[in-house]
Amino acid sequence: MSTQTNHIITISGLVACLFAFAVDVSFSHALIPSLIGLYSYNILAFLVAVYFTDTNQAIAKGVIYTAVAASLLLAAQSYTVVSPILLVIWVTFYPMLWRPQQAWMLLVITNIIFVVVIIMAKPFTPLLINTFSFIAFQFFAMTSTQTRLHAQSQKAALEKAHIELLMMQNMLSEKTKSSERLRISRDLHDSIGQKLTAISLNLEYAKHKPPESLLNFINGLKEDVNDALKDVRRVVSEFRTKESIDITTYIQKLAEKIEVLKFEAKDNIVLNNPALTEQVIFCLQEGISNALRHGKADTIMLSACEKDKNYFHINLADNGQFKLNTSTDEIGGNGLIGMKERLKPYDGKVALLANTTGGAILQLTLNTRYQKACI
Repeated sequence: MSTQTNHIITISGLVACLFAFAVDVSFSHALIPSLIGLYSYNILAFLVAVYFTDTNQAIAKGVIYTAVAASLLLAAQSYTVVSPILLVIWVTFYPMLWRPQQAWMLLVITNIIFVVVIIMAKPFTPLLINTFSFIAFQFFAMTSTQTRLHAQSQKAALEKAHIELLMMQNMLSEKTKSSERLRISRDLHDSIGQKLTAISLNLEYAKHKPPESLLNFINGLKEDVNDALKDVRRVVSEFRTKESIDITTYIQKLAEKIEVLKFEAKDNIVLNNPALTEQVIFCLQEGISNALRHGKADTIMLSACEKDKNYFHINLADNGQFKLNTSTDEIGGNGLIGMKERLKPYDGKVALLANTTGGAILQLTLNTRYQKACI
């Protein structure tokens, strides 16, 4: 959940709990210890569940189980009227913590127990009739939460697709520049280079012909032409060696197109293998996407450092919320596995570490034979 959503859920949940408590106190005309204790536990459990829903789902699930039991116990008391509203609150957590099928099963089980408790504790009372109204509210809360989660999922997928589109645009731009450099180098070699070679051959033949007074001139001109030919070859060589993409510049261009992201770089990273460079960029792009979507980060930092004489690290650090969950298809699951598969052919490794200053560090480890520059 986003921070804003957390605040809204927390405030609205607390207001609902306090309202139900006030109504039941008014109905009972007394501050009954069991009433105060059960409501207090529900309020405390609600705050704990909100906090741990994103950070530790096992704790959140345990708290909700006990809170639902406490709510059912409270609903069975003769001095309560609107306490079943607490079940509406707890039902909103089901889609957040369980798969859809499991969440609906829990909803059905909860309400079967709820109906049985009311029938046994308060038969033939208006609350028995109102029970079905509370159940309807639960179904509404359940579907509303599922709709919100689906919308968030779609938004996250759209954001990821947008980042991937920006990445492909930048990659295409770099490839276009690279192709243009190669085309120019071939043109220089095929046209000017051949022409200068022909001139050099002609001068080689002309220096043996009279008049003798032109010999020194021809020799000098031939030397100039050969120097020009060397320059052309040097330019061609330089063009061909500039095919490597500056990873730092590339990621910086990508980050500049994401309004909510601040980018910092400590090193200019260039590899001598274009194919590996593409795979590293894909990994970094995936890391940025996950830092934004799941870590809620707004700042990332790219750096490189030596591990030992054989390996070096490329680190992508963020200031978001670090959450490593290998049971899901997120960065700790298939996302990380996909990165490892991309770098495996190049003897590369991938790790996701906790940042000492908060957030996470995506660490790519590469063999130094691919390292062209890390300045």
